[in-house]
Amino acid sequence: MSNRDPDKELLSGCLLSGSVSLAVLIVPIAVCLLRNSSHEINTNAGLARMFIVSLVIAVAITIPFSRRWGIAPAFGALGGFACGAAYWFLHLQQTIVKALAETGQATEYLDSTMYIVPIVWFVIGAAASLLPLYKNKRLDRLDS
Repeated sequence: MSNRDPDKELLSGCLLSGSVSLAVLIVPIAVCLLRNSSHEINTNAGLARMFIVSLVIAVAITIPFSRRWGIAPAFGALGGFACGAAYWFLHLQQTIVKALAETGQATEYLDSTMYIVPIVWFVIGAAASLLPLYKNKRLDRLDS
């Protein structure tokens, strides 16, 4: 029998879930805003750099929280990755249209990249969120 207050556990789980979700969502937005100099996102190398930096930071936030505190931050991170995928789609869609309108030249990558990047972002994010839960001893409690 556990003597912990269920309201405090629920509140802390919700706050942790929301905080991790927001942190994971802010990462690609911040990287795109900070690195969006001189049309860097219009090139394959620039997009790859921005994507990899964002992904590494978001995964580095997700794995320790999911491993240490379990389901709440894992699903919060999953929600953050889902919202991040929507951000990548909208940002790339806008970038592709904007590059053509401003410079008259298309981006180096194909238009289908605006679908591929968000899917890859979400799949890797789902793995980073949920795989740390596998064989997590905190989820094997008998008193729950």
